[in-house]
Amino acid sequence: GDPMFINNTIARRMDIDELVSTEDVIAYMLTKRLHFKPGTASYYSNLGFAVLGKVIEAASGMPYETYVKANILNPLGITDMHLGKNTHEEWCPNEVHYYEQPDARLVNSIYGTGELVRKCDGGSNIEALQAAGAWIGTSMDVLKLVLTVDGEDSFFDILSKESVETMVTPESLGYSPYGWRTTQYYGDWLRTGTLAGSTALVKKGHDGLTYVILCNTSPWKGSEFPFIMRRFMDGQIKRVDAFQAN
Repeated sequence: GDPMFINNTIARRMDIDELVSTEDVIAYMLTKRLHFKPGTASYYSNLGFAVLGKVIEAASGMPYETYVKANILNPLGITDMHLGKNTHEEWCPNEVHYYEQPDARLVNSIYGTGELVRKCDGGSNIEALQAAGAWIGTSMDVLKLVLTVDGEDSFFDILSKESVETMVTPESLGYSPYGWRTTQYYGDWLRTGTLAGSTALVKKGHDGLTYVILCNTSPWKGSEFPFIMRRFMDGQIKRVDAFQAN
């Protein structure tokens, strides 16, 4: 399974009595074999992005969140994105509540108390994710960030066109683009995300239209739900004759 979501297994096998950290997850995975020979394939990896966050810290000499806020988000006017916390007592003042299915199974607390809790409230170690998907923010803030890395001229970019091309063009068959779920679906760029109690979808369409959908719930459809949202959204967009430039 995904090493970012086997908190209790890592704690047990590494004899960790406190909350497992990102460094603990990386150290644990360094004891495992690779899934394939380097250079022969590539896939989206939460662990890889967690490692990248640590590379950013080492290169900048700053905590990952501090660096991203100071050098990327704040200059874009994005001032209310933060790394998420594990329990509702620690959530940001204006953060939404998260809703799982009414009959969702309770899980063991990541704090090793033996208590059964909801996955979205103490059952998943969001804090260990860091660069792998712990950010919380509004759909508008996410959209603004996407527009700065899309290579289009309608909004200034923080990446060069060459970097954008590298990001979205897989090297060959069996390789994934950097960070995006796919960029080959009729020329559309897609990024999805699903956690207990939340679902996210970003689509940059080949028609020039980009949208973001964030939900503070997660149905039993799981990782398929963002694609259901995309089909619904695309169907509604087709009903609009023209969008007014703003």
